[in-house]
Amino acid sequence: MTPERSTPSQDRHRESALLRLSTGIAAAETEAEICKAIAVGLQDAAPGFVEDDADTRAMLRRSLEKEGWRVSETANGRIGLERVAAEPPALVLLDLMMPEMDGFEFLEGLRTRPGHEDLDIVVMTAKELTEDDRRRLSGGVSRVLQKGGHSPEEFLAEVRARVATTGSAR
Repeated sequence: MTPERSTPSQDRHRESALLRLSTGIAAAETEAEICKAIAVGLQDAAPGFVEDDADTRAMLRRSLEKEGWRVSETANGRIGLERVAAEPPALVLLDLMMPEMDGFEFLEGLRTRPGHEDLDIVVMTAKELTEDDRRRLSGGVSRVLQKGGHSPEEFLAEVRARVATTGSAR
């Protein structure tokens, strides 16, 4: 298995996060202060998600916050694009089937915005993907996860790995 290559943008985010984390740890005098510095470092690596189902959003938020992440959530692609422009996350977890602006339209809109070309996107969907769907996603997302196809532990491991690869939010 070939390791994934990071983009220059991802490298800058990771370097910035590591500098903040190492500075916080170096300044710590107690174990509690070291733990706090590590927690702040995790919070900097904020995943965001775009999901229209309120129950799924609540479950994702609880799971990610329990891991120590600060999360950003939106209920549709239009609001998601606005949120990403205002505060880019380290990773976007994206549903495809949503009202107002679906995940495909979100991706098309995101890729036209300067500075967001390298944003890591993981699609989470219950949709059976057609060949046309796969073509539309090709090169635009790093991973597609079927909803219900992974345990909560597998899902969190995927998020941890993605955030570690992309670094912190800008």
